[in-house]
Amino acid sequence: MITTKSITKKYGDFTAVNNLSFNVGAGEILCLLGANGAGKSTTINMLLNFIQPTSGVAEINGLDVVQNPIKTKGMLTYIPENLMLYPTLNAIENI
Repeated sequence: MITTKSITKKYGDFTAVNNLSFNVGAGEILCLLGANGAGKSTTINMLLNFIQPTSGVAEINGLDVVQNPIKTKGMLTYIPENLMLYPTLNAIENI
């Protein structure tokens, strides 16, 4: 399960994500839709602990993603719109 509790991400004076809270229960699928600049990538990057929220908490299966980055990354699947592969590597090498 995925839970965010009032997560916010600021870059200086710019607020990329503001006070976002949601729950995704067992068996549910999360899809983030919105215009460019809406905060979708920033939200995913906080859930994967690639960036840390300025405030608030993100949890995967009850584990804080900031405090448990390796465990929580193993519990998520992220499918980007554009797949970026290295053209000179084979499939196994890209993995």
